[in-house]
Amino acid sequence: MSKKKKKPSAHQIQKLAGAQYKKEFFRKFRFIFNVFCNDTLFQQIPSTALEKLYNFRSHYFRLVSTKEKYLSNALIDSFKTDLAMMHKNNNVKLNDTDVEISVYDYLTAGLSLKVFGDMIIKDNDFPAAKEIREGIAKFKVDGEIEPQVQKIFVASFETIAYWNNDIAKCQYWFRYEIETPLEPGAGICNIIYVHSALPQITSVVVNGIARPAILFEWAQPQIGPQCVSIKPSSLNIDGPFADIPMKVYIQKHALQRLAERVDSLSLGIVQYFMYLSFTDSRVFYDHHNNLLVEYRIAGIRAGYFRVDIVEGIVIVRTFLFITNNDTPEGQLLEKNTGLQKTDKKYLAMDKLSTFMSSDIGNSKEFRKIIDEAGCHSLIELHETLKDAITKKGNSISEQLLVNYLNKDNLFETFDSLS
Repeated sequence: MSKKKKKPSAHQIQKLAGAQYKKEFFRKFRFIFNVFCNDTLFQQIPSTALEKLYNFRSHYFRLVSTKEKYLSNALIDSFKTDLAMMHKNNNVKLNDTDVEISVYDYLTAGLSLKVFGDMIIKDNDFPAAKEIREGIAKFKVDGEIEPQVQKIFVASFETIAYWNNDIAKCQYWFRYEIETPLEPGAGICNIIYVHSALPQITSVVVNGIARPAILFEWAQPQIGPQCVSIKPSSLNIDGPFADIPMKVYIQKHALQRLAERVDSLSLGIVQYFMYLSFTDSRVFYDHHNNLLVEYRIAGIRAGYFRVDIVEGIVIVRTFLFITNNDTPEGQLLEKNTGLQKTDKKYLAMDKLSTFMSSDIGNSKEFRKIIDEAGCHSLIELHETLKDAITKKGNSISEQLLVNYLNKDNLFETFDSLS
């Protein structure tokens, strides 16, 4: 009778995983080494030098929480998984070559190659040492981390944070540091510190009523929350204080309307475009002479924020989608088609998702009506966002939408609905 195999212990599994990681590390290291040297030289490296290299190697990043109570372990793990995926899926070219490696491999095997030439071996350590060091010197690292890697690294921080940021709840940002080895086995540590901040809420009196308002801040990588401000001169307001920036506050209602009406992108990305719109503000006035700040997605107009100036600060009152009756385009759309607020609500024309269906821009009649109302940006948004949207509208057929928009067909449309 055969004996039942004994399951490996946790220690044995860990040891096996460590051996596999070590093997994979040297496979990648050897690949990058051979770009700047050659395999004949690699075979001349003493095992003691390679073992020393492994002890002082560059480790992939370690995510460190700054211990705020709203940074859960689950969230930290999620950040780590998402960042690792992005770094493994983004490549950079090695200096003056056409060879590409992932950011992940650059931070581990790539930086370890630099350590090997700078810190591990000296010219007289073994016969090929000087030639190897001269070859490795071609692998230039400008500053702590090569600029193209730094660019991808920072972009990954921004993306992960913006996926999770919410001005009304919590914002996150990352700070990157490199710790150099101080003792054998420590290695170079790429550390990412995760920070977070809750919104600053105050009370603002508007029309004689005290209302809560959120200080408009946006978390920048490596820095943290930065307050958004606008000069009165940017709002076409003259006077002795026209160039003194005013802080911007947001009523929660405005953020809710923004999320409801720009419903085809993740909340953090929607708010990020709000931040960009205010840092490069373009101002208009509605038919009641109310101030409107244009909201742009990827540089394309999608609506407006209604703002007031109260006691030296700017208050964002609400968000108006571009088709809203209180926007310049909405007014023209109403004039051209006769559509009222209830009609637009029925057709879901007050939401971005309605204009994100795959065939919405194919109708020449639809495009003509939209163009004449100054809403061509909706077609541009469809073309720009079609591969990135998270939600499409599907409750209204294109033909019904066209009939409804064409005032000559309104009665025909009503008859078809009855």
